[in-house]
Amino acid sequence: MKIEIKQSKLIDILDYLYVDGLFPFSIITTKDGKLYSSQEDKEGFAFRYAVFLDDFFKSISKENESVRIDIEKIKKFTSLRKPDSIITIEYKPNDKNKLKISGERAKSNISVTKLDKAEIMDGLPFKIKDGIPYIHKGKVALDTQVSISLASFKAINDYATAHGTEFFKFIIDKNRKLEVKIGDVHALEDDTIYSPNCQISKVEGEIDVTFTKGIKELSKTFSRDVEVHLRSNMPAWFSEISQSHRFGVLLSPLRKEA
Repeated sequence: MKIEIKQSKLIDILDYLYVDGLFPFSIITTKDGKLYSSQEDKEGFAFRYAVFLDDFFKSISKENESVRIDIEKIKKFTSLRKPDSIITIEYKPNDKNKLKISGERAKSNISVTKLDKAEIMDGLPFKIKDGIPYIHKGKVALDTQVSISLASFKAINDYATAHGTEFFKFIIDKNRKLEVKIGDVHALEDDTIYSPNCQISKVEGEIDVTFTKGIKELSKTFSRDVEVHLRSNMPAWFSEISQSHRFGVLLSPLRKEA
C-alpha cells in the first residue's frame, strides 16, 4: 500500500473515518486506485462507509491491500506537517507491521496490527436500488428522502447541546413538513421543535423516528448538505456525495417499546 496525498486532504479523510470518535480505529483498503473503509462501530448501532476516488490523491496504489489504523495517532503525526505539504503513507504486510508516514524532513513508523480477512469490507451491508437503501436483507426500503442543509443539520446539534440532550425525534406529518423535536423523550423537560432548511423529494407515509446517539458526531463530520433516507422506527442512512468521495452512516434508532 502506498499513498501520496496533500496533508490537508489526509486530515479530511481522517475526520470522515473518525466521525468525531465513533470509529477510533479504522480499517482502510486500497483497491483499483481508490481508498475504501466500511465498518460497524464497536457497539453495533452505526455502520460507516467511505470511498475516496483517485483525484483525492496525488497517487495511490491499485493493489488490493488493507490495514487497521489508530486514527488519532495518525492524525497527531500528520498534523505536525504543513497543510500544503505532500505526505507519503506506505504499508507492507511483511514489514514488521509498521505504517510509514514521511514528508517534510520527517519519517514516522507507526505500529499496526495484523488483520483477519473476515474483518475486511469494501462495500455496504445493504443494497441501494434507484437511490433507495434496502435494509434487513433487502426487505425494508428507506424510501422517504430528505436533503437537509449543512447549516440546519449543525443547528440541530447546537440546540441539543443547549438542552444538554442527545435525543432527536424526526417527524414528517401528513403535510410533508419535517420537524425535529430536540429533548429528552423520557422526561418532562424543556425541548425545542426545529424546522430545518430542507427539501423533501420523496415521502412514503408519515415519519416518526428518534435517535439517541450519532447525530452530534455526524454534525461535526459532514461538509455539505446531508441526504437522509428514513422510515419510521427504522435505521436511517445519512450520506453525502461529491465528485471525489462518497460517505455515509447507517444509524440505528431508539426502539419504541411495544
